[in-house]
Amino acid sequence: MPISFSMTSNNEENTTDNIYKNESDNGTDNGTDNDSDNDSDNDSDNDSDNESIIHVDKIDDNIEDKSNNLSKKFNLSYNNLKTINDHFNKKYRKLNQSKSILELKYKKYKWCNNIWNISIIGVSTILTLIESSKLVFLDMGESYEDNNLTQNFFVLSPIFLGTSITGISSFIKFKKYQEHMEEIYILIDKCIGMLAKIKNKMDELDILLNNYDEYIKSDLINDSYYVESFCKDVKNIHKIYEKDIIKEFLVVYHETERYINFKDYDKYLHIINKSDYKRHILYTDKDIFYSEYKASVHNDKNIDEKYKDIRNISLKNKSTVKTSCF
Repeated sequence: MPISFSMTSNNEENTTDNIYKNESDNGTDNGTDNDSDNDSDNDSDNDSDNESIIHVDKIDDNIEDKSNNLSKKFNLSYNNLKTINDHFNKKYRKLNQSKSILELKYKKYKWCNNIWNISIIGVSTILTLIESSKLVFLDMGESYEDNNLTQNFFVLSPIFLGTSITGISSFIKFKKYQEHMEEIYILIDKCIGMLAKIKNKMDELDILLNNYDEYIKSDLINDSYYVESFCKDVKNIHKIYEKDIIKEFLVVYHETERYINFKDYDKYLHIINKSDYKRHILYTDKDIFYSEYKASVHNDKNIDEKYKDIRNISLKNKSTVKTSCF
């Protein structure tokens, strides 16, 4: 009996000790688990928040970088467009000036050629008249007098006139008026074709410049579609200018400068400049007249008297163009 009692008491003590240990172990384990879970949750939340903030910042930075790249690309294309436009304007003015000088030289050659040919026609007509008159009024076989002025005139004048005709014909062949006229006419035709091509591209450049102004006003420079289309159009014109326009222009300009020397500029530039000034003034006056006339028609049904007079004169068609062969 004493032995069994002692054994049972020892067993009870061991069981109670195990219970306390398990409880303490469970307590510490739950505490550490909860703390670790809370810490991990807080850390994960903080990390996710930081990552989301960084991601948003990166998106904003990417958007800003993209807009900056679009604006830079757009501005570079615009500067390139302005440079090409300046080149086209310079080439157009230069080639138009050369064409005008060639036209004046062609007019000079044509005038000289016509004068000498008309003189040949006149001398030949006089020679024919003298020969016909000599056969009618003189009989050289029956009575010939050495000191007779009339007979000497009819005898010597055909010789002089025939020699003049031969000399004028030789002079015309020596000066080669007809050959120069044909070559200059071909060059003028080439200049007109080249000017038409340049004018076509200048119109396209004007459209792109107007589009640039519209994009700036409507804030479309941040739209990638419009920027890419604008840059593509500028790039295409630049390629056409480098591969086609500039090469053909240099060929035509080289051929025109072969027929123009430094004296031609002194002779013809003042005439060309005066003509350009007058033309510009007339075009400006016409535009002003159209704008004023249109405004007066829309604002007031009763048009001013001067516009009525101009309108009546133009509609009556009293003035006729005088034509002349000389």
